[in-house]
Amino acid sequence: MTGPPMSKTRILLIVCGSILLIHMLWIYSQLPETVASHFDGQGKPNAWMGKGVFLVFEIALLLFVVGEMLLVPRMISRLPNSLMNLPNKEYWLLPERREQTFATFRKYFEVFGSAILVLVTSVNHLVYMANVNRQNLSNNIWYILIAFLAFVGIWLAKFIMEFTRKK
Repeated sequence: MTGPPMSKTRILLIVCGSILLIHMLWIYSQLPETVASHFDGQGKPNAWMGKGVFLVFEIALLLFVVGEMLLVPRMISRLPNSLMNLPNKEYWLLPERREQTFATFRKYFEVFGSAILVLVTSVNHLVYMANVNRQNLSNNIWYILIAFLAFVGIWLAKFIMEFTRKK
């Protein structure tokens, strides 16, 4: 007997997490023993850590993001309706709609988690390039952050619109 099929958004989260993990393992051997891990506004390194600590930090970040995006919707679904702040909550939290409402929450959280993992992977690659080439952090960081903030704005607008209207 098999369970329900895995959602596309869950698969996306797993793929993005796997890409980050593979990237970390791929760059690990190429990093110097001491890694520039923090950069100022001009991209100059101003803090360092051992590459083993860097790897552990990145893997912990991966586990935290994936865990948070999988667990928070589940925890929210267990709250009483009175503690939820949701547009049209009387409609969305009716017993016959509640399960579908939280399935939608899960999908939105999984997409958001995937975007965070893409952000982390992109920044991680720029940190890798700065360390291997012994250069400042690339100005591409600003484009990555702008793209992420644009995504957050669109994601938030879609999330709010999803629950503002009644289906």
